[in-house]
Amino acid sequence: MAAKYAEQWGCTVLLKSYRSVIACHDGRIALNTNGNSGLAKGGSGDVLSGITLAMLSQGLESFNAACAGAYTLGASADEAMRLLKERMLMARDVTDAVEQTVNKLFE
Repeated sequence: MAAKYAEQWGCTVLLKSYRSVIACHDGRIALNTNGNSGLAKGGSGDVLSGITLAMLSQGLESFNAACAGAYTLGASADEAMRLLKERMLMARDVTDAVEQTVNKLFE
């Protein structure tokens, strides 16, 4: 579905789900497999949009920004779960973990 719409609309499509799919109009497809059930809460899509927009503003091409955004969101949710040791994550908990996650990625 993501590939179909990416080609049809000439853009990059990110379908956020348990396993997010990123598809580009040029045929590239990626599957993001990190993250946890804490991302099934209201607000996590907003966090994903913000992270992806931040990646775009740094000059990443749209497919790479979407992949990086999905990965960073999932990794931040995993970090928040590790830090809080509880199943009831809120979007703000994931947002709070983004800085630590990004710092770990660039170590």
